[in-house]
Amino acid sequence: MWFGVIFLFLAVGVATVPLSAKAARLGMRFARDGVVVPGRIVDIERTSKTVVDDDGNDTIQESSAPTVAYRTIDGREMRESAIFAVLRTMATRQGDEFVPNSQRGQWQGPSWEPGQTVQVRYLADEPERFHIEGNSRIRLLWFLPLTLSALAILIGLTLVLVVLL
Repeated sequence: MWFGVIFLFLAVGVATVPLSAKAARLGMRFARDGVVVPGRIVDIERTSKTVVDDDGNDTIQESSAPTVAYRTIDGREMRESAIFAVLRTMATRQGDEFVPNSQRGQWQGPSWEPGQTVQVRYLADEPERFHIEGNSRIRLLWFLPLTLSALAILIGLTLVLVVLL
């Protein structure tokens, strides 16, 4: 039994290291080489879907991702859609009808409006790769996976020592 648990932790930790390391390298590139310029939200791409939770309840969720226009240091005009979408829960089914959660829904993250001015950090050699400054969740994209990989390996090695001693 212990060997299965140990193997699981070590396998997950080791298997996720390459992807976590890649995300960490990209995050460090943004921090080290990223160029910050002003940008403007020019559009919001919205999609909605119905999600069924574990209890069988339907929930309507809307996600929105901003399209940002910015000019690179060398003068190129860029218009790119953000990878990150903001999720909003609109309504939940109660009985035979959907009941709004609130007038605007429950937002999970920042919301943007067309025309809003933002700071954009992009990579000079890949200007289509960018993120909107001030979004602290971006840092989690590389920090969290690397930390979880290291933690899984550490737990696996600790269990090896516990079993051997």
